[in-house]
Amino acid sequence: MTADATLQRVADLVLIRELQSRYCRAVDRRDVAVLREVFHPQAHVDKGDGPVPVDLYLVDVARRHAGIPMSSHQITNVVVDFLPSGDAFSESYGLAWERRHDGRGGFVDHSLRVRYGDLLTRHEGEWRVLERCVVIDQVTSSPATATSDFDVRGRFFGTRDAEDPVVRMRHEEEEHASSGTRAL
Repeated sequence: MTADATLQRVADLVLIRELQSRYCRAVDRRDVAVLREVFHPQAHVDKGDGPVPVDLYLVDVARRHAGIPMSSHQITNVVVDFLPSGDAFSESYGLAWERRHDGRGGFVDHSLRVRYGDLLTRHEGEWRVLERCVVIDQVTSSPATATSDFDVRGRFFGTRDAEDPVVRMRHEEEEHASSGTRAL
């Protein structure tokens, strides 16, 4: 492999890893527009009940997460194999935490260990998921408890919308960058 090919391979690995991270952030922010950018327009996702077009999958994600007040998804290990066709296959391990209503006025926390098998291809020059298989390896559930024994005074709490402190910070930085102003 030439030096240029090696650099391209490293760049592709970084871009694929970034794509997986963007997927997690978009799910946690309930940002369907960014989720759509992760996938090829003709993508299919199979969670075990047969492959569905990505647009139907995204409707399902938005519907399910509308009732989930808090979630946090992370990608841990990502193994990428580059195929002779120029496409790539990745197996990504992930952790997901979701707080859901328990139906009795309280909440239950679900921790999931998942894997994503992705066939990735370039779409308009950028890596996109063309086919995804979602596998749940383990689910652990427990009643959510109050954090009364943990001092949270003065701390930020995350939200799943534009009011999240990190989202607000990012938007403010984008505004400063576009206007050329920064108050130090």
